[in-house]
Amino acid sequence: EPYRRQRQMCIRDRQKIGATGEKLQTVGNKISSVGQKLLPVTGVVTGLGTVAVKTAADFDSAMSRVAAVSGATGSDFDSLRDKAREMGAKTKFSATEAADAMNYMAMAGWKTEDMLSGIEGVMYLAVASGEDLATTSDIVTDALTAFGLTAADSGHFADVLAAVSSNANTNAVSYTHLRAHETTLHL
Repeated sequence: EPYRRQRQMCIRDRQKIGATGEKLQTVGNKISSVGQKLLPVTGVVTGLGTVAVKTAADFDSAMSRVAAVSGATGSDFDSLRDKAREMGAKTKFSATEAADAMNYMAMAGWKTEDMLSGIEGVMYLAVASGEDLATTSDIVTDALTAFGLTAADSGHFADVLAAVSSNANTNAVSYTHLRAHETTLHL
């Protein structure tokens, strides 16, 4: 009889172990199934991470160009970087596009304070004209120079061009770029 009892306990234990093994296999299959279902999500998350890294790298590269052309360092460079980020957050343009616009300003000889005070007007003019931001910045800086104006005049100049664009059947920004060297615009 003790042998029989032990045999029954072994059979019962083996059945329990078998049932537990089946439960573990079911759990493992479910985990595997969830993993399979998450693969596309993982791909999307990885893709988003890659885009974020590229966006940050593009911004850093654009700001490096601004620093190289303008000579801005230290707190001046930090102010330009912060302004580009701010404009990227509060306009339809990205921080990288704002940095590209600043690069044109720097090429025109604008100093840090000129860029900080002029970028907003240039960005709003780009929106009003439908031009891309870097092109608008290039046109505004070239036109200001051609008209004998300075960076301090950029806000007023951008306002005038925006008004002309909205009241005329033309894109005043592009027109100004073409005519800046041939005519005098009374601001």
